[in-house]
Amino acid sequence: MLISFGQGRCVPLSPAPDHGRCARFGYYFADAPSARFDSETLKRLDAVHARMVETAPDADHALSGLPPLLAYFGQFIEHDISAAQVDVCLPDVADDDLAPMPRDEVLQALVNTRTGRFELDSIYGRGQGSGNPALDKLNAHLRDPGDRAKMWVGSDGNTDRHVVYPASTGGDLLRLGHVLDSTRSSFNVPDLFRLPEDIKRFYLTDDGEPRRARAVIGDARNDENPFIARLHLAGLHFHNRMVDAYPGGRSTDDEDTVFDWAREQVRRFYQWLVVNAYLPAICDTGVLASILQDGPILYDTFLRNSDWTQGDPLPIPVEYSAAACRFGPEMVLGAPGWNTGFGYAMDAVPAEADGAPIIRFPGHQGMSFKAQDRVPSIWGETGESVVHPIIRFANQSTRPAETEQASRPTRASDPISRDLRRGILHDLPSAQAIIAAFGRMGIYMPEMSREQIASGPTGDAVRDGGFDEETPLWLYVVKEAEIFGFGQHLGPLGSHLVAGTIIGLIKNGPDPVLDMPGSVDGLWHPVDGPRVGGEIVDSCPALIRAAFRPADPDVSAIG
Repeated sequence: MLISFGQGRCVPLSPAPDHGRCARFGYYFADAPSARFDSETLKRLDAVHARMVETAPDADHALSGLPPLLAYFGQFIEHDISAAQVDVCLPDVADDDLAPMPRDEVLQALVNTRTGRFELDSIYGRGQGSGNPALDKLNAHLRDPGDRAKMWVGSDGNTDRHVVYPASTGGDLLRLGHVLDSTRSSFNVPDLFRLPEDIKRFYLTDDGEPRRARAVIGDARNDENPFIARLHLAGLHFHNRMVDAYPGGRSTDDEDTVFDWAREQVRRFYQWLVVNAYLPAICDTGVLASILQDGPILYDTFLRNSDWTQGDPLPIPVEYSAAACRFGPEMVLGAPGWNTGFGYAMDAVPAEADGAPIIRFPGHQGMSFKAQDRVPSIWGETGESVVHPIIRFANQSTRPAETEQASRPTRASDPISRDLRRGILHDLPSAQAIIAAFGRMGIYMPEMSREQIASGPTGDAVRDGGFDEETPLWLYVVKEAEIFGFGQHLGPLGSHLVAGTIIGLIKNGPDPVLDMPGSVDGLWHPVDGPRVGGEIVDSCPALIRAAFRPADPDVSAIG
C-alpha cells in the first residue's frame, strides 16, 4: 500500500517492501558536469515555461496519432516501477530559492518503494510483512475474501438515469466503504486507527471519520484521475479473468497456487505489451530495434556500477525518472471521455481542497469523481474513445510532443513547470553533456543544433536563458520529439533513455518475457498464453476488451 507522493515534499517513509531492502535511485551519468546555475537561472527557466503556456495549442492544433490510453499506460508504468519517498525533506520544486542539490545528497534522500522489476506490485501490493498488523490486514483485502485467487473488485454506484448512457461492466475500484461494510471483510474502523500515521491520514479525516471513497489499492496514485483508475481496474479484472482460465479446474485450498499462476501469466502479458505495444508507439523505431538487438547497454552499465545484488529491487536512473519519462501526461488533450455516451465535451475544473479532481460531464455538472463512496455506474467506460488511434476518434487523440504545451500558469501546481524545475533540484546534467557521455560509451546519436533548440515561439526565452547551449534534459527530450519525431514519438536521446531503461529493467528482473521461448520467432507471444475472454491479448484494446467483457451475463455479480 503506497500513499501518493508529491515530489519535493516531506512525506514520512512507509514500511519497507517485502523484497529485501528498499531500492535506491542512481545517476546514469554521475560524473557528467553540472549545468550552469546562477541567481537568474530560475527566472529564465520560468520565462520558458511562461512562453509554453502563452503558446498552448488551441482546439484546431495538430494532433498526435498516439491513442490516449497509451499516454495513460505510460503513467501506469511509471507508478508500477517507481515510487519516490524520502528519508529526509527535499525542497519543494516551486520554491523561489530552489538550487541544485549535490547528487550524492539527492541519492541519500530518495528511496524507491517499488521493486522496479515490472512485476505489477502497483496492482498486487506489498503483501504481508510490513511490521504493522493493521496494514497487513488491509493489504490482505486486496485479494477477494470469497476466492483469494482473485483480486477484490468493488461495485459501482446506482445513479438516477435521466439520460440513458452506456453502463460500465467493470464496477469500481475497491473503496474503503465497501471493505468496511462487507460481511466478507475482517477489517473495521478501529483498525484504521492502528495504521501507520501517513496511511492513517490518507484514510481518516482530521475529525477521525473514515474517507469511504478512498481506494484500497496497491498504489494510491492510480486513483488520481478517472482514466488511470479505470486502467488499474482493467488490470484487476484481467487477473480475475486469468483465474477463470486456470487449466485443469479448481480444487479445494488452491487459492494461493492459482493466484501465483495467474499473477505470473498477467506479468508476461504486461511485459510483452510494454515492449511490443507501448515502446514502438512512443520511441524511435531504429533506436528501439538497436536496443532489442544489442541489449540495454546503458542500463547494464549503470547496474554494474551500482551497489546491486541479484534478486534485489532494481535501481532507477534519475535522468529517466525525473525527466525523460515525463513527456506523456502533458500530451493528453484536456480530459478525454472514456464513455462515449457522454459525448466529447468535458471540462476539467480546479481540484477540490483535498486534491480530488473534479470532472464535469454534460448533464451532470459539478459531480466529483471522488464525491461519492462509489463511482456511478454511468461513469463506466466503453473504452472506445481512448484505445483507438486518431482515425477513429480524432478529437479524443493526444497532442504532439512539443514545446507548445497546454499548461496551468502557476508553477506550484503545473506539472510542466515542476518537470523543468525538478531537473534543477536533482542537478541533472544538460542534454548536451549526456549526449557527449553517450558518445564516450560508443553510442552516437544526432544532436539538435542551437537553432533547432531555439526554434518556435519559445525560442527567445530559450536563447535568453542560454538553454540553447546547455538545455535542461526534459526540455530537450520534448523539443527533440518535436524536431526529430515530428511530434509523434521521442527522438534519439529520449528513446535511448526511455527504451534503454525499460528494457534494462525487464531483462534484469526475474524470468523476463524477452527471454522466454515461444512460438513467434522462438520467443513468447500472447498466442502462447491463455485466451482470456476469448481474446488474444496482443494490444491494449484487446486487453480492455478481455478485462471488461462480462464473464457472466449477470453483471451485478461483479464485486
